[in-house]
Amino acid sequence: MKLRCPTLSYACASILLATAASAQFTEYTSKAAYDAAVGPHATIHFTEVALGTTLTTHYLAQGLTFTDANDATISNSAFLVDGIGVNAGGRINVSFSAPQNHVGVDFPGALRIELYNGASLLYASSNFAGSGTGFFGGVKSVATFNRVLLIDWVDDLAFIDEFHF
Repeated sequence: MKLRCPTLSYACASILLATAASAQFTEYTSKAAYDAAVGPHATIHFTEVALGTTLTTHYLAQGLTFTDANDATISNSAFLVDGIGVNAGGRINVSFSAPQNHVGVDFPGALRIELYNGASLLYASSNFAGSGTGFFGGVKSVATFNRVLLIDWVDDLAFIDEFHF
């Protein structure tokens, strides 16, 4: 007579599903590794608009919208790439006009990347960095997403230098 343990089977299935779900997302702390993984991609430098500009639809032609209406371009030595970046005054919420499968950010300080499909959270990254300058955080996904939330996990005041997608 065979004995079966359905509880164990369900537990094993849950572990396998959780492992498969996490394998759908790859995080990067190296821009070179991100570039190699995603190939050619668009980059927003924020030098294309005047300092002090509150970003909204300024990058609509590139397929993205800053939806918070409080993300402003500033000059700051913490932005090591080109001295120009964005002060969010909180979180940075970016919507895409077409589905995406990767996003990356050069940033000072701390960052967490959340990927959404509409209102549904698909993935929340690890907490990148924490203090200092010259950091990169990126995520590549098997699933597509149409919205990204960038959060400074230390003080909830995000700053970004370059935005890659």
